[in-house]
Amino acid sequence: MSTNSSPSKNTEYPFTFSQGKCWIFASEEPLDLKYLESNLIPFLATWKGENHPHIPAEFALLYGHFIVVAVEDKHLPLSGCSMDSLVRFILKWEKQDQRVLMSRKLFFNTNAAQVRSLDRFNFIQEIKLGKIGLDTFVFDPCIDRLENLDSFCQPLRLSWHREVFARELGI
Repeated sequence: MSTNSSPSKNTEYPFTFSQGKCWIFASEEPLDLKYLESNLIPFLATWKGENHPHIPAEFALLYGHFIVVAVEDKHLPLSGCSMDSLVRFILKWEKQDQRVLMSRKLFFNTNAAQVRSLDRFNFIQEIKLGKIGLDTFVFDPCIDRLENLDSFCQPLRLSWHREVFARELGI
């Protein structure tokens, strides 16, 4: 039987703007907000872009596992170089912390009590066992616009997971 409880945390996102570019980095293990602040705030304070001495960015820790970095880009177009510097920082941080934050091989779901990450094989196994179904809440770390963050955690039936796992779901 699949879990269909709605997650209770993070229904409102703590950004001072509602539109902009965002990057979501996902961790299998829960993250400590104080540790994130001590590492991410110094980077964001000095994050520069082409022709911009400072990129005003914000971040949030969602559901204890997801770092969302956001930039209001309406008046500040981001260059490839500035985006690359963020990715380089995260990759360096991954290596230093021995933690994966940029894996696209993991699928995240929740049963309202905890966030779980599974590789593709185990995600499919849980579908076959009925532990994951159309009403299971899943996370979409591929979202790249802050205005789409409302669909970050939603029932599998409403997410791209439905199409990817249609055969396993029997639909």
